Amino acid sequence: MRFSIYGRYDLDVERDGGRWLVYRRGLGTRREDPTVFVPAGVDKNDIAAYLEDLLHEEGGPGRVIRRIDRAGIRGCYVRPDRWTTQTLARAESSVSASAASLLLRAYRSRVHAA
Repeated sequence: MRFSIYGRYDLDVERDGGRWLVYRRGLGTRREDPTVFVPAGVDKNDIAAYLEDLLHEEGGPGRVIRRIDRAGIRGCYVRPDRWTTQTLARAESSVSASAASLLLRAYRSRVHAA
């Protein structure tokens, strides 16, 4: 499961045997995050709430931890020559803030180039 942590960074949380492994995602990287520990007894439906309790000091007004669908960009992918503002609005609601900003930059460069 992938989570956007207050729009600042993304974490992948995966079950491996009887324990949870947490990975921090970066641009093209994925590494284990030793600062975040999820106990084995936490149910997969409660991980977002657990992360909220653990990382609440990183949040701010209006910021939330939200689960990101693994389909992410693929789930809302449209060829760049057919992007519209509606496509970007759908993308922003289904991907992390960093991926949405990359989509928006690509869209703006396509519009300004035309």
